[in-house]
Amino acid sequence: MTDFRYIITKAKQVRMTQDEKERARHVLFSKIHAGESSAASAPPADFFVRSAWQRRLVFRTMPIILMIAILVTGSVAAGAEGSLPGSPLYPIKVNINEEIRSAFAFTAEGKADWEASRALRRVEEAEGLAASGALTVETKAELQERFEIHAKRTNERLAAIRTDGDAEAALRVSAQFEARLKAHNRLLSAVAAAASTAIESAEAFKKEERERKREAPLRVAPAIDSVLEIRVESEVEAQAKAGVSEAAEGAKIAARNKLDEVKRFIQNRREGVSAEAAAEADAEFVIAETIYSDAQAKFTAHLFAESFTLFKAAARQAEEAKEFLKGAEKVEGRLEAHEKLELNISVPPASESKSDSTQARAREDAPRRDSGVPAIEERAAVKESLKTDAGRDRFDERDARTNEGVFHGGASGAADADLNLDSGL
Repeated sequence: MTDFRYIITKAKQVRMTQDEKERARHVLFSKIHAGESSAASAPPADFFVRSAWQRRLVFRTMPIILMIAILVTGSVAAGAEGSLPGSPLYPIKVNINEEIRSAFAFTAEGKADWEASRALRRVEEAEGLAASGALTVETKAELQERFEIHAKRTNERLAAIRTDGDAEAALRVSAQFEARLKAHNRLLSAVAAAASTAIESAEAFKKEERERKREAPLRVAPAIDSVLEIRVESEVEAQAKAGVSEAAEGAKIAARNKLDEVKRFIQNRREGVSAEAAAEADAEFVIAETIYSDAQAKFTAHLFAESFTLFKAAARQAEEAKEFLKGAEKVEGRLEAHEKLELNISVPPASESKSDSTQARAREDAPRRDSGVPAIEERAAVKESLKTDAGRDRFDERDARTNEGVFHGGASGAADADLNLDSGL
C-alpha cells in the first residue's frame, strides 16, 4: 500500500534552485511575449485518443496531485506569515494571505477591524527590522506608505459604520485601534533610542546615519489623532443611542472584564520581558485601575455621562498596557539577539508630545485631569517606583485591596490612593 504521508513529506521538501526559478521565469515570459501562452495551455493533440487505462490513471492520480499541491502551497503561505520585508515570502504574506483574509471579513465591523490589524502588522514589521538593525530607508518608506493606506482604509470603514448608525461597533474598533497604536508608538520610540545607543560610540559612523537611527522606525502619531477623533465622536453617539445610564452600566462591565483580562495577561507574561518593560506595563495598568476606580465613584454618584467616558478610558488604558507588553516581548528578543540591548523606555512617545496636541486630544484628556490621573510627565515616578521591591509591594497591596472593592470612595481620593506608590507622588 502506498504511504501517502511519506509522499507528502517528500513533496514538501522539494525546492527549486535559484537557477531553476530564473530559467522557468525566462521561459514563461518568452512564451507570453511570443503569444504562445494559449497554445502552451492547450491539451496535447493525442489526449483524446489515449487508451482508457491511461485516462483512468490520470484521473485517479489527479486528487493526490492536487492534495500535495494544496499542502505544499499551504505550508508556504503559513511560513510567509512571520516574514518581514526583504524576505522572498513577504509578497505572499501581504498580497495573498492578507487579501484572502480580507475576503473572509464579511461584516462592516470585521472589515474595519482587519484593516486596523493590517496597519498594526506594518508597525510590528518596522519594529522588528529596526530592532535587528535591518530597517533601510527604502523599506521604512514602503512600510510607512502601506501603514498609512491601511490606517486610512480603517478610518473610512469606521466612518461608513457610523453612517449606518452602528456607533457602538465603530467605538469598539476605534478604541482598540487607538490603544494599540499608542502602545506601539511608545515601542517605536524605545526601539529607536536603543538602536541609536548602539552606535553612539562608533566614531566612523556617519552623522546623518546616527540621526536617522534616532528617528522612530514609523510615524504613527497622525493616525492616532485621526482615529481618536472618530472614537470620541463614536462615544458621544453610542451614549446617546443607548441612553446614559444603560451605556454607563455596559461600559462598566466591559471595562472590568478588560482589566481582569489584562491583569492575568501581565502576570503570565511579565517574566518574558525586561524589568523596565514590565514596570512600564505595570504602571500603565495602575493608571487603568485608577481611572476605573474614579469611574466607579462617579457611577455611584449617578454621574453616568462622566462615568461612561472614564470606564471607556480605563478599558483603553488596560488594552494599551497589554499591547505594550506583547510588543516588548517580541522587540526585546530581536534587540538582544542583534545588539544585546534593552528597550530605552525613558524616551517619550511622539504621539504624546505637545506638538501633536489636537482638539480631540484635549477633549480626551479633560476627564483624566478632572479625575486626578497624573500627566504623562508624572507617570515616570510611578514606573520608577515599580522597579523597586517596596514599590512592587505597594502595588501588590493596592491590587489586592482593589479586588476587595476598597477603592469606591471619592474621585480624587481613589486616584491619590492608587497612584501614591512612592512618597514622591
